[in-house]
Amino acid sequence: MPSSMHGTSTFETEVTNISSHGLWVLPRSGKELFLPYADFPWFKDQPVSAILTSSPP
Repeated sequence: MPSSMHGTSTFETEVTNISSHGLWVLPRSGKELFLPYADFPWFKDQPVSAILTSSPP
């Protein structure tokens, strides 16, 4: 069975803060989550603009 087509995201998330330890995101559910670089290393050395527009691998 083929995967769904790429298109509009159904998971809207706002990046609320970026620090030297990780970043905080606020999904539509309203509960802010911390994403430490130790668990999400692909964000660590990225410029802010890349973090604000990227999706995880």
